[in-house]
Amino acid sequence: MSSCSYNGGGACPEPAWENSTAGLCVYHAPENNSVDGIRAEVWKAARTLVNAGKTDFTGWHFPDSSEEVLAGMTFQTPAIFANTVFCGNAMFLNAVFNAHANFSHAIFRHEVRFGHVTFGNECDFSCAIFNHGALFGGTHFKKRASFRKAGFRDCGAFG
Repeated sequence: MSSCSYNGGGACPEPAWENSTAGLCVYHAPENNSVDGIRAEVWKAARTLVNAGKTDFTGWHFPDSSEEVLAGMTFQTPAIFANTVFCGNAMFLNAVFNAHANFSHAIFRHEVRFGHVTFGNECDFSCAIFNHGALFGGTHFKKRASFRKAGFRDCGAFG
């Protein structure tokens, strides 16, 4: 079995997923949003990795989920969501980012909720695209937060 062809943040060691037309792993493949069991697997893997302190999700394609999968999570190590796509609502309610958080070039296709989140270090949302709502109410930015060149499209709320 061949390895994932994604190389945006370095080589991905995961095996290529048979449903990916581009030879991507299940975490990088946009096709993961169309298979119910795979959706849950991707989110479960993300939670497991956060709990293990492995928080580099560069280029991941997060499928739609009806659950608040990353809500309340504590990120002890740098959280890297650069070039990540969130197909459904992205729920980070009450999460804590103790190290740097990088959401540069992330695409949030639906509402994103960072309500009551603590960013303990610098965070970067530069060039991120927010669609349908970006909720940051009650969020505490302890250090610099960058939204340079972030895009807001059909965004009903920010705050």
